[in-house]
Amino acid sequence: MKPWICNCAVFIFIIAVTSAMAADTVIIHRVDDFITPADIKSGISPADRDAPRVAMSHKSHEKAGLECIQCHHKENNDTRIYQCAKCHKGNAGMEIMHSACIDCHTKSGSGPADCSGCHSRKDAELKGFIRFSLFDFVKGPGLWITFLVFALGCYYRVTQMIKFTWMMKHPTSHFISPDLIRTSIFYKNKNPLMKLLFKIKYSFRKSVFGWNPVMGTVSSIFHLLIFTAPLTLPAHNILFDEAFRISFITLPEGLIDKFVVVIIGIMIFFLLRRVFYPRVRMISTLGDFGILLMVAVPFITAYFAYHQYADYRSVLLAHIITGEIVIMAIPFSRLGHMPFFLFARFFMSSEYTLGVGNRRW
Repeated sequence: MKPWICNCAVFIFIIAVTSAMAADTVIIHRVDDFITPADIKSGISPADRDAPRVAMSHKSHEKAGLECIQCHHKENNDTRIYQCAKCHKGNAGMEIMHSACIDCHTKSGSGPADCSGCHSRKDAELKGFIRFSLFDFVKGPGLWITFLVFALGCYYRVTQMIKFTWMMKHPTSHFISPDLIRTSIFYKNKNPLMKLLFKIKYSFRKSVFGWNPVMGTVSSIFHLLIFTAPLTLPAHNILFDEAFRISFITLPEGLIDKFVVVIIGIMIFFLLRRVFYPRVRMISTLGDFGILLMVAVPFITAYFAYHQYADYRSVLLAHIITGEIVIMAIPFSRLGHMPFFLFARFFMSSEYTLGVGNRRW
């Protein structure tokens, strides 16, 4: 069996299994789970009681007519923190959460209003165990594993490039037409900047922008957004901060949502182009469609999660796992052309070289 068939089968299998494992039950953390020494110094006192975590069903609350915003408030919550205990900590947090839940249950006449009704050790520790541990794993240790594999893969690719290429004594110039060199005022000029401008102009004419400006523009927008959207999403930066203590500039979620719509639209364009454009269809393989699917799934699930289509937690879990799979696959697949663009265009000698171009395979 061909490797790409195995890869696609494993990819689809993982999505199916994780979606099946993702039950409706969600686990609400204890009010002390996120308390730090700094919080205690600031006067936040840990809760007096150590009750089991609460296992809650989203669907039962939706059927009762509750809106998302009634619990997931936006005030002082721009980054959409979904765990109440990350802000409502200690005894004060316990009072706020108790009043919110118990008052609603009492007024509506439905839902438990005593301790054992919500804090059921059997529900919280057994019913939600697999789901809870899996979700915590993919956004904790799983994130570390993902970027470790990505870093090691990039290191391997770079060392392979150095190992299987050799330095050229006369880089790049022999790839440029002698006629162009003789007639170009740019190249006759000894100024390095003018020579660089000439090479950029020549490379531009030989690139996709020269023979298909529309495709060049669409492809550039796609590659720009596919990096910008994940790195500037506030929710992703929360994960980065929790896992690595780093964060990037963030953009509004509404704007990122529009970016995702554009990305999905461009991927549909790429798909239709491979299916209906004869020149592209004749060189397309099933592996090309598999790569397109693998890249599309994290963005489609991100769109569904943001708009809370289908089961939110299942979609979110599928989004995280498929996103991590794509990141790990980058150094070992054709997706590597994105992070290794600088090597291909500035160090490898070809007619498209923009930099020194002093290495050849």
